[in-house]
Amino acid sequence: MRAEEMAPVFGGCFVLFFVLAFSILNLVVFCKIYSRAGYPWAMGFLMLIPIVNFIMMLILAFSEWPIQKQVKQLQQQLASPNGPRESFRNL
Repeated sequence: MRAEEMAPVFGGCFVLFFVLAFSILNLVVFCKIYSRAGYPWAMGFLMLIPIVNFIMMLILAFSEWPIQKQVKQLQQQLASPNGPRESFRNL
């Protein structure tokens, strides 16, 4: 094969490599975001499904995260007149 015939093959492989690298990076980022928000990290894989990724972004943006619920719970325990010790006795 001549160099002119090989150019489209190398160009396609080059583009495919960068698309795969970007997709893997995107997946890792979303797994980390879901993990820090208090959701299971594996929910980041849902971002690979075309319609589901848009729905999950809306849920992530507009719902109360599990970590926020825990913070509110701890704040209420600290603000209670008995303090946090009373609530830990029930555990």
